[in-house]
Amino acid sequence: MKNVSKPLPQMTDRLLLGKSGLKVSPICIGMTKDPQVITAAFERGVNFFFLSADLHWPHYSATRHGLISLLTKNPSARDSIVLAVVSYSPSGFCASAFVDLVLSYPILKRFDVLVAGGTRSNDFKVRCADLSQCVKQNLWRARAVATTVHDRKAVPRCLSDGDADWVLFRYNPLHPGGEVDVLPFVPCSESKLLFTFKSVTGVPSAEDYVAAQIGDDYWRPRPQDAYRFALSQPAIQGVLCSPGSPSEVVELEAALSEPPLTPEERTSMKVLAKSICGLARRRSLLRNSPRGNGYQAQNPDSL
Repeated sequence: MKNVSKPLPQMTDRLLLGKSGLKVSPICIGMTKDPQVITAAFERGVNFFFLSADLHWPHYSATRHGLISLLTKNPSARDSIVLAVVSYSPSGFCASAFVDLVLSYPILKRFDVLVAGGTRSNDFKVRCADLSQCVKQNLWRARAVATTVHDRKAVPRCLSDGDADWVLFRYNPLHPGGEVDVLPFVPCSESKLLFTFKSVTGVPSAEDYVAAQIGDDYWRPRPQDAYRFALSQPAIQGVLCSPGSPSEVVELEAALSEPPLTPEERTSMKVLAKSICGLARRRSLLRNSPRGNGYQAQNPDSL
């Protein structure tokens, strides 16, 4: 019998988030440059949105204003939305960031998911445990805990040995190392969710192809193919994404109706990312290095 790939998740799909009772779309919208992205995504079935309470605050301005606009025009939409809010503050200091955000924007009403941002192997347990206590105390009416992990090898432990209901890690064509040290070790779970972020890193631009002298006859992946790259992995249930305009939301919706990437297409994306984007980044670092020409990064594979 021929093996048929499972279709990619759709914006209208819903995933159970831990034991919270919350159901979220596999597409979560974070940073954007256009507030209209929020309404465009919501109208197409996305109900999951992501804000920062401290670090990266300026970069989420359009997202905040998009949510405010949506809820001002349609207050009942708040009951359909799951709002995740991240704090990068160390353990014990994140509460003030959440307080500031909820006081500044009362129309948000509550934070459904509290996110410990940028955790590593040595602190994810205590930081997620602190947020879990906030949930138990019904602070900001939060119902679930999550973490963005900056130490990739800690991801399986976060999923199996911690309070996080939702774990996010970086995975893209330029940084595919999760295929070795994350995805083979993801524990089976009916409710804990694994998403990726920074998915489009490693997708060459038109200028990159010209500089690399790669012709039009070679397959050129689109930015939305980077989300297909991540979602073609069965262990990855969703993506945190940053569409720049409503048209990009429409393009992503259309891309999700396409089949998962083939192994050959995935390999091609990784080769392109390493040979084109990786080289461009290294050249940029060399040009901008205070140590002048000839400086070499000590660990270029970590870039």
